[in-house]
Amino acid sequence: MKKNCLLVLILIGFPLLMACGNEDEGVTTGNENQPENENQPRNNPKNPDSVPDGTYIALWGYAVDGASYTINPNTGTACYNFPHNGDSVTTIIVPQQIEVEGKTYTVTQIRDNAFSGLHQLTSVTLPSSINYIGKNAFSCCEKLAAINLPEGLESIKIYTFNECTSLTSITLPKSLTSIENFAFCSCRNLSTITLPSTLKTIGQEAFKGCGLTDIVIPDGVTELGLESFANCKSLTSISVPANIMIYEAPFNGCDALTSVAISCRFVLGEFGPNLTELILGEGVQTIGTDAFRGSHQLKNVTCYAVNPPYIQADEDGYSPAFERETQENGTLCVPSTSLDAYKTTPGWSGFKTIVAIQSF
Repeated sequence: MKKNCLLVLILIGFPLLMACGNEDEGVTTGNENQPENENQPRNNPKNPDSVPDGTYIALWGYAVDGASYTINPNTGTACYNFPHNGDSVTTIIVPQQIEVEGKTYTVTQIRDNAFSGLHQLTSVTLPSSINYIGKNAFSCCEKLAAINLPEGLESIKIYTFNECTSLTSITLPKSLTSIENFAFCSCRNLSTITLPSTLKTIGQEAFKGCGLTDIVIPDGVTELGLESFANCKSLTSISVPANIMIYEAPFNGCDALTSVAISCRFVLGEFGPNLTELILGEGVQTIGTDAFRGSHQLKNVTCYAVNPPYIQADEDGYSPAFERETQENGTLCVPSTSLDAYKTTPGWSGFKTIVAIQSF
């Protein structure tokens, strides 16, 4: 389900009242230490030349080199709020440090919605000091094609790159532990991505509608959100590890899938009409009722589980988890020590051809 872009019209004066992170991260939304000057501009200026460096704008922060920042004097850090000339900006380089009133602050955060809806933006360079990027930060930047994500970043927040339709590839930092809901949703040209081994969770619709062709989910991932890879129409192969605990129909609508390898305990969801090869790991314990319904081309099923996983069976021994032609015309390969068990277990016994895995 396509999500509406959460456009924040930061260029026409809508105040950024939300902090970059939570209160524990020490980000301030204004400068409590500086009295407000009644002659200071109240609206977000579109022309950066009209705002001298060091100017403090209530609710917006300090102007430095054509952008606004919130500073935290206690930690010596700064949060990038937004570029002043966002309507026309194409390239942005966020500095590692800024100077305000003779003091130097390290830029560590990007505020929520900082670049959201900047339709001309094509490239963003972030400093290595960035460890937090707020939600919606780049959503609906349709021309954004190049961005680096610094090491130290632990989470890609909700809607961060939603509908960045020019993004074709992105390198994720090795420090990343979570990709939240809708993070890359509708990035239809995103065809290449490598998920780091540190990753633990992938949120709801995180990659829905992307242009990915194959994906390997790291062993450390324990949660795949609802439809996390749904409608990835170019996705041909997937590998799902054994540690997945939450698994909610992540591959619905991936009609190009031909090869699936799954090792998690519970196998749920549908895998499309073009699936030809299925590999079930030794840790699989349960197969969902309709897991492979609609996969009429599936002819080769390999299951490494010594004990036949639970699978619902009809009275005649067939299982509704597989199409009837798969069970009648396909081949089920199982451990040699388990041949008799599969041949006599309802649901699996519906397979007419059950043979031993040669290399097992």
